[in-house]
Amino acid sequence: MGGLCCTLCCAACSTADCEPLPECTYASTKEGNAGTLVVATDERIQFVGRCIVAGTDLEYSCSSSLLRFIVSGPASAVGITVFSPADGGRAKKMHAMNASTNGTPEKAGALMNIYVNGTRTGKIGVEACDTPKQYIIAEGLGDGDTLIEVTKVSEPAWGMVVVKGINLPDGATLKDAPPAKRVIEFLGDSDTTAIGSMGPPTLNMFVALKNMMAWSDTDRSWAAHVARSFGVDHINTAAGGIGLMLTGDKYGPLQKAGPSPEHYEDRLCFNWGLGSKGDRYSVGDMPEVDLVVIWLGQNDLIAGVGPGNIAKGTKAYRAQLEVIRRHRPTTPVLC
Repeated sequence: MGGLCCTLCCAACSTADCEPLPECTYASTKEGNAGTLVVATDERIQFVGRCIVAGTDLEYSCSSSLLRFIVSGPASAVGITVFSPADGGRAKKMHAMNASTNGTPEKAGALMNIYVNGTRTGKIGVEACDTPKQYIIAEGLGDGDTLIEVTKVSEPAWGMVVVKGINLPDGATLKDAPPAKRVIEFLGDSDTTAIGSMGPPTLNMFVALKNMMAWSDTDRSWAAHVARSFGVDHINTAAGGIGLMLTGDKYGPLQKAGPSPEHYEDRLCFNWGLGSKGDRYSVGDMPEVDLVVIWLGQNDLIAGVGPGNIAKGTKAYRAQLEVIRRHRPTTPVLC
């Protein structure tokens, strides 16, 4: 849980009554009504990641999942209609890390970064509820084309999102989706989701857990930096606590966080609360990628299920490679 902005944060951030600096939090969420809905499955909206297509909705939980589209203005405002299903059968959440402080909605289920023409302009907190809400993601767009990207930057176990679509005012339209980029797929744990990456180094676990969601940003992960360095997109299937052998958190037969080979085919990361056939990819249905990168094993070591057992570890790694090869027989894999 390294704090990439720790040099920007005062030592007081480790005290219970601290107000984290702006660099360690994010802009307040703004609800509104930008206009007519363009459904999420519209071919002009590019999606990069894993998801379930439910009618015209996109449902997803993996960190770094991306929506990309081009708005032809002018547009007084652009909105996104989305919600994060409340606790229950659809979305198990990490309650201890779901507190509401410093701009995070009272019942936040997911965080999303907003980029306009490649520049990060804000972050919204999507409320955990069962009613779609519209959040304003851009304002005051002039004539011409504007590229907008929306990335989910919170841990999968905090909550999934259901995106209904993009809202545009009269006179504004969506242009054709930009050309698809090459894609790297990452398998990993909390190192790869960058949980707590925006927070200060602190041993005060009460403060850390209370603010962990606001202090997390997958766009600060090493996986995101690698993708940007090569000018490609990436799919981040990682989540904190997972291991090659470690079962991880378990809330019932369908709600467990590992071992990773059992979850590679999930459309929703860890498949929290879901179990029907449509929730897993069949061979040929998984989004195509150009490279797979695996960063797994440290949670097995920490939990003591790996050290001294080479045969067991080798078997688990082989199982992971076999399920990848089932879906990606010719894709390079970097271990």
